Amino acid sequence: MVTNNKLIGANGGVYYDSTATLTGNFYMIEVQEDTVIATLTETGAVDATASGQWNISGKTLKQGAVLTPKLEDFTSIALTSGSVILRNS
Repeated sequence: MVTNNKLIGANGGVYYDSTATLTGNFYMIEVQEDTVIATLTETGAVDATASGQWNISGKTLKQGAVLTPKLEDFTSIALTSGSVILRNS
């Protein structure tokens, strides 16, 4: 469920530009520059880069792209290149 705090970003966020895996509960990803996501996991250990989810494995996401999970939250991310802002749930 989307709460008012999520809609206005009151729960904060994280700027992320690393190849190391970051874990947490994130409801939105905002791409800050051309970015390739190495791994992205949703609630229940679902691979969100795979076909049937976002189908973004090995693809470059352009600055300004916004991703939201099909399920409840994104739970982990690692980048190959670029940077994103992750909005906390």
